[in-house]
Amino acid sequence: MRNLRSANQGFLAVPRSQLKTKGNRAFTVVATQLWKSLPQSLREANSVHIFKKLLKTHLFSRFVFCLLCFL
Repeated sequence: MRNLRSANQGFLAVPRSQLKTKGNRAFTVVATQLWKSLPQSLREANSVHIFKKLLKTHLFSRFVFCLLCFL
């Protein structure tokens, strides 16, 4: 079996949902999609403390960017 380049990037497999209306909003589906949307540096954090710090910085920078779009 061959390893994919994305195998060591911390991606999670998105579970298939049977229901289009509620299944795509299930925690396992949404959590996986959110995890995949995070930058790789965040997903590769060595500890929970570092992850929280990087996540806070990431979310704050996205918030500030959104505010600047409205000016």
